[in-house]
Amino acid sequence: SDETIIQAAASPGAVVQRVIFVNSGQQLLLRHLTIRHGFADGSSSISRRGGGIYLDGGQLELEDVILTANRARSDGGAIYNSSGTVTVLNSDIRSNQGCQIDGSCGNGGAINNFSGALTLRNTLLRGNEAGRGGAIYTSGAGNTLSLTNVAVTGNLAANLGGAIANVAGQLQLTNVVFSANRAIGEGGGLHSQSSGATPVIRNSVFWNNQDNSGIGTAGASIFNSALTSTTVSHSLIQGCGGSGGGWNADCGADLGGNVLPQNPGFTEAISPGSTPNPNGYFRQGTASPLINRGNNAYIAGVGTDLDGWARIIDGVVDLGPYEFGNDGLFRDRFEP
Repeated sequence: SDETIIQAAASPGAVVQRVIFVNSGQQLLLRHLTIRHGFADGSSSISRRGGGIYLDGGQLELEDVILTANRARSDGGAIYNSSGTVTVLNSDIRSNQGCQIDGSCGNGGAINNFSGALTLRNTLLRGNEAGRGGAIYTSGAGNTLSLTNVAVTGNLAANLGGAIANVAGQLQLTNVVFSANRAIGEGGGLHSQSSGATPVIRNSVFWNNQDNSGIGTAGASIFNSALTSTTVSHSLIQGCGGSGGGWNADCGADLGGNVLPQNPGFTEAISPGSTPNPNGYFRQGTASPLINRGNNAYIAGVGTDLDGWARIIDGVVDLGPYEFGNDGLFRDRFEP
């Protein structure tokens, strides 16, 4: 079938124009299309944010959507959410930038969530770039962020939070993989700060992320400020140890079921030194330590994995967004 594309221009950066603006009180549902080449390069607080989509207090739902090659001068290369509600399902958000042409970068290469509610399920966040929060930057009073069955890979932050910078708010990660993300500063995978940041990490994987402390260190996986209240359960976090002894409290509170870090055996791993990089495939292989190590209660009501196959095989859910034992032939449902 023909592909539907909504674009600001035929090539990235050719014109200064946002693709979509959603006003306060409006509701917008988009399905089965691509949004690309938006460029928010104005000087006002609105015109410099949200290269692909700017949401001003409304409601936005994206399903089976590709957001790619969008840029914002400051915040939210693909999406800027100001006090709205955003739901993203079965989508691919790749190769967006929260940066100016001269290379100076703002916050949230893919998404900037300010005092809003952001939910992503069965979605890829890959190869995005910003100053803080290579993929997502979330801040502001009352903001919430929930990711389920999501792969956050190959993102780059020139400052902190290679994948996600969580300045404040409630963050829930369930069956998420963070791999090959890089921050030039702190927190290659997740950077959380302030007493308002309360990450909950469950059935998830942090592997081969990089920050100024190195590759695969505790801080390269998860960087928590002294005021952050992070909890971790049934997860594999490189540099953090496992439950039952040897857990590194800098990674957060151990609530049990955490697996001693071992190579997950991804199908196509990439190096964090190659970021921003939208490539790679992070499904686990045979004999992976991710297999059958999760908690089914955390994934209740979720029937499929990131590739659209059965979410639970052999009775116990795997860690991360993929379930071993599925064919995996139609990987990620998206072309590179």
